[in-house]
Amino acid sequence: MKMSVSNIELCVRNECCQLQAHVRSDALDDAPFLLWYRFPKELGKFIDKNSGDTFLAALLAPAMATGESLHIEARVSPRLLDSVEQIQSIYH
Repeated sequence: MKMSVSNIELCVRNECCQLQAHVRSDALDDAPFLLWYRFPKELGKFIDKNSGDTFLAALLAPAMATGESLHIEARVSPRLLDSVEQIQSIYH
């Protein structure tokens, strides 16, 4: 079973920007849902829409709880990836 993150994009709205992605979980067996982070519009220039780091941080514990592997269709920083095993040992 797996949890997958896809279609990561940065959307600019009226007063804010929103980093969002579609998440699909085999364990939940539901339609994909939208996971998003909202920021003041002026901070949009600092957000990397090609990074999966924020989604790894948000979904690692839920994926562990459901027994799923986590697949993110974006690059994740090597430093964060190197820390995943230690993070998992803390949660587990």
